[in-house]
Amino acid sequence: MNIEKLSGPKLEALLAAREATHSGIIDELIAAGYGSVTSGELRSMAKNDPSNRLIARYVSAADACNDAYEELQRRKRWHGGNKPIRRTV
Repeated sequence: MNIEKLSGPKLEALLAAREATHSGIIDELIAAGYGSVTSGELRSMAKNDPSNRLIARYVSAADACNDAYEELQRRKRWHGGNKPIRRTV
């Protein structure tokens, strides 16, 4: 999915959905005993042990959430709103 072309409301809805998924995975991590582990430590653990599906899901969800957030912030920096940035040829 090319998030650069999504309308503002669709991008915000995508971000909300990704944040909800990310939050749910964080709840699972806490229940599994990873509550005091930092994001950086989880990323290191994912690299060292790719078989741990919960941590791999966390990293994937965090990256997806960050991509949508960064796109929204880029739009706000460019023209102050959430509409897509028009490309000139």
